[in-house]
Amino acid sequence: MEDNKLLQEILETVNSTFETVNFIKDNAVTKDEFEEFKGEVNKKFDEVNGRFDEVNGRFDTLESELRSIRIELTDIKRRLDQLEKRTKEDSDAHAGDILELRQRVQMLERQVKQLQPAH
Repeated sequence: MEDNKLLQEILETVNSTFETVNFIKDNAVTKDEFEEFKGEVNKKFDEVNGRFDEVNGRFDTLESELRSIRIELTDIKRRLDQLEKRTKEDSDAHAGDILELRQRVQMLERQVKQLQPAH
């Protein structure tokens, strides 16, 4: 009886192992299949790398263009600051000239009044 039980356990183990081996055989990839898959994956990675290179090139171009724009904006700001300074200086000079002319006109008006005969 014990021999039967032992044989039964061995038979179950062999069957289980056989099922496992068959499962592995049915689901495992061959070396050729793996190499083909690896080739496809490498091809996809090469495509992705190409796209990254293209994107990096675009970013480099954008960065260069932004740098040029910053330089131009800095120059425009500098020229605008100079123009504002010159405009203020000119306005201040004109204001001084206008004030001086008013004072001279007032003085001349007083002199004219003094020279006019009384009516």
